Amino acid sequence: MSTYIKADQFYYPHGVRRGGYLELVDGKFGKHVESLPEGADVLDYSGYSIAPGLVDTHIHGFGGVDVMDNNIEGTLHTMSEGLLSTGVTSFLPTTLTSSYEQLLAVTENIGARRLHTVMERLMDKISFSASDMNGQTINIDAAY
Repeated sequence: MSTYIKADQFYYPHGVRRGGYLELVDGKFGKHVESLPEGADVLDYSGYSIAPGLVDTHIHGFGGVDVMDNNIEGTLHTMSEGLLSTGVTSFLPTTLTSSYEQLLAVTENIGARRLHTVMERLMDKISFSASDMNGQTINIDAAY
C-alpha cells in the first residue's frame, strides 16, 4: 500500500506545487500527484508546506556542545539530532581560532567522517528528482 503526504504546497528546486499529494517511497520523497491511487494511506498536513531541509554552512555548536570539544561522535550526534528540530538537515561543523595542534586534531576528526557527508550531498540532488529521471544515466564527475 502506498503512503502520500497531503499539504497546502510543496517546494521544489524550480517552483512551488500547490495542493496535491507527495508520494513516500521507502521513507523518501517520490512523485507529486494531483489525485490519490485507490487504497492509499494519507498523512494529512493540511495547513502546512513541505520543503527540503535547510543547510547550515557555518555552525560552531548547538544543543550545549561545541565542535572544538573534539568529541566528534558525541558532538556531531547531539548537533544533528538538535538541528533537525529546527529544519536543518545538513551542516558544516566549523572550528574556532585555536592552536595549530587543536585545529589539526579537530579537523582530522571531522575529515574522517566527511566522506560519508560528501556522498550524501552528491546523492541528495539526484534523490530529490529521481522520480522524474526514469531511465537516465547520471555521471558523477568533477563537472557534476
